[in-house]
Amino acid sequence: MIFKLDNLKLKDLYSWLVIITLSSFSLYLFTHKYISNNYYILIISGISGFFLIILYLLLMRQQLHYKEDIFNFVFLIFFVIYGIYFKDIDISILGVLGISLLFFSGKEIVKIYGISQLILVTFLLIFGLFQLIPLITSIQNGWIYDGNVSTLTFGLNKNLVGIFFFNIAIFLFISKKFEKKEWLQYILAVIIGLIIIFLVRDRTVGIILFLFLICYTLIKRKKNISKLSRFLIVLLPIFLTIFSLFLSLNYGKKEWINIFNENLSGRVQYWNYFWNRFSVSLLPQSLTDYFNMYDMGVISTVQYPIDGFYSLGILKDGIIVFTLLIALIMFTLLKLLRNFNKNKFIVIVIISLLLFSLTENIALSYGYICYLFPYILGTFSRDAHNNY
Repeated sequence: MIFKLDNLKLKDLYSWLVIITLSSFSLYLFTHKYISNNYYILIISGISGFFLIILYLLLMRQQLHYKEDIFNFVFLIFFVIYGIYFKDIDISILGVLGISLLFFSGKEIVKIYGISQLILVTFLLIFGLFQLIPLITSIQNGWIYDGNVSTLTFGLNKNLVGIFFFNIAIFLFISKKFEKKEWLQYILAVIIGLIIIFLVRDRTVGIILFLFLICYTLIKRKKNISKLSRFLIVLLPIFLTIFSLFLSLNYGKKEWINIFNENLSGRVQYWNYFWNRFSVSLLPQSLTDYFNMYDMGVISTVQYPIDGFYSLGILKDGIIVFTLLIALIMFTLLKLLRNFNKNKFIVIVIISLLLFSLTENIALSYGYICYLFPYILGTFSRDAHNNY
């Protein structure tokens, strides 16, 4: 029966399998350290993943039309193998997700991630209320916070929880249930933004969400933007990279950088730490997540993520992959801006995620949570199909 489905129904069924796989896989990863018998969640993910592969093979027969598709598919396979060979699981996961989402437009991907993370947050909330996982985390770290700070984290990194809510808020703007209720979209998005800032306590994501709301409001009725604006948008990844490297290499030399470091919860300080201990390589290299904070004048030893794509991405993933990703981002923005009136929503979404990547590495390290690179890696196929 499944072989008789038309293209649209097949694609719709496939998208729901992607949603189930992403949400169940994420739920397993984020709860297994608290729930020892949560293997049943992984079984659900495995079953949906199996049928996902079958439907994908059927979709390939219908969707693979252009030479760009063949190139994109081979490129992503190479991307996966490259990551496996150099033991960089993040790169491999991005390649797999790029392949999985190859035939979806930007809005379709926003919908897939938005719904999957809405499901994820719902189950995390249920688990938290039943005390299977921590609902609220009390953070004690005098370097970043003054005293105890209670945050809604579900036992996770608050930045992860922040991006969950961000993706859900963005999804509201393409949901058919809200397309005729614009006022409700904004009210719900503002409420989510306040939750991010005051409950999750992720200022970065909260500020970027409100910037998204402002920018989207200002341009949604515009049919075009100036050439200067296009130029600056396309060059944004380069500006952010130069800015991040300048901060990293000049920490402690200028007072305004020290103040900026405090506002970024000390990130510039440990960017500088890594740059003083590692050299740039063409190929990926392992950056340890553990380092002694005594070296930084702080009386504690903590675990820190490799946060900051533009500063530390080049160290972690090497010049080849980092340059490739920056080039693909710029190429994607260039193509999107050629039909700005049609693509304005996804342009603002990508700019938001690029700004978010200044202080976080979730875009690269958690491809199943952030769709920036899974979307961008399919840019050649979307260009050929005119399906941005």
